Amino acid sequence: MASLYWIDDALRGLLPMLWMIIGIGLPWAYAILPTKHWQSRSMIAAIALAVGPAWITTWMLGLGVIGAQLDQRLFTPELILGGSLIIAAIGFLITWQKRKNYVPKSVSLNPLAFDEKLIIGMIVAAVIIRWIHTAFWTFTAYDALWVYGFQGRLYFLEGFIPNSIDYYPQFVQLQYTYIQVLIGEINDHAARMVIPMMHIGSILAAYLLGERLFNRRTGLFIAALWSLHPYVGQWSFIGDLEIPLTFSFTMASTFFLR
Repeated sequence: MASLYWIDDALRGLLPMLWMIIGIGLPWAYAILPTKHWQSRSMIAAIALAVGPAWITTWMLGLGVIGAQLDQRLFTPELILGGSLIIAAIGFLITWQKRKNYVPKSVSLNPLAFDEKLIIGMIVAAVIIRWIHTAFWTFTAYDALWVYGFQGRLYFLEGFIPNSIDYYPQFVQLQYTYIQVLIGEINDHAARMVIPMMHIGSILAAYLLGERLFNRRTGLFIAALWSLHPYVGQWSFIGDLEIPLTFSFTMASTFFLR
């Protein structure tokens, strides 16, 4: 149906995003973590959500800067995917070597209480609603459109990061460019599918902060306080740096305090 074009466009962005998170982020999450933490699915998921985009944007930043110096289009599917395959392979090899020393331990988890199940359900519902909002309305804030949306489109058209772009961290807009290069066109509905992933990562980071410092119940309540706050709901689909910065800072704080 023509009226549901935004769903089709958004789904087109899922495959490149899943490669970034699962194909690259997941093996590197195992590679980074000590084997004693491998059974923590929430920690593995949070690190995969952080490390996958970090590797992609680091690789593309190098391509974009070199391309500008050479005045040559280096943002191509072949170069981006080729570099990401090498990065993923290195992470997989490190994980494979560490796997030899991995001894699984039996972990007994207490069943979820009713209020904990309710909290998880509310968080999941909030994420689904915000995903739909992000997929349907592309840009609802001027800064997000002018900085991230504009630069993501510009890098796609130029094939590199122009020397005139000398402000703002490139983290979000390079992820937009990454998806648009791989699908072969400028499409904000597809490109912005990275935004819900950052939001989910920030929720997992809030949970881990409470769970690692205290217990699972504390983590769930902290995640609920963060994810269900109205202002977080608003920022979760704008696409500015507030959510990814909170994600990164909370994860760093968790590891520092532990």
